[in-house]
Amino acid sequence: MNSDDLHSHPGWSALVEAERQVHMRRAEILRAEERTELLAAAMASSSNWDQGAALLFLRQFPDDVPTLLPSLVALSLSQRWIGLVMEVIRTSHTRNEMIMNALRDLIRSNIAALTDDSYYADYFGLANLIRNIDAEDLLAELAAQAHQSSDPEIREEFAHYLEEE
Repeated sequence: MNSDDLHSHPGWSALVEAERQVHMRRAEILRAEERTELLAAAMASSSNWDQGAALLFLRQFPDDVPTLLPSLVALSLSQRWIGLVMEVIRTSHTRNEMIMNALRDLIRSNIAALTDDSYYADYFGLANLIRNIDAEDLLAELAAQAHQSSDPEIREEFAHYLEEE
């Protein structure tokens, strides 16, 4: 197949046009005054498409990551987006060392907010986020919190989780 054949394929031409449109729309959002608010609303949306589009935008243009860090942490805890959220944070981290400190503070706040009404998934989500940033000190804090839980299932399951890793 040569380049002439490539552009005669309707699927390829449509894909190239869709990519061009995505780049044009990202440029519009990048210049929008309400960009941060749009991204925050998209991440808070129940739509996977909105959440995914916001994360893909932030991966390419991470300037809003420090402001949106609480939303990113919330998305990462659902497990659906942990991989892409970590890419976004790492991309931004290379540009701004303060983000990692802010992320650690947010994780600590989430650990402190765990109660007897918290679910195992709350612990598991935090543990995955912590492991993704290689913060063993925070994992130890989370383990101590799980060990103090009045729910025996949380204590046992979290101990088992730590043993598996």
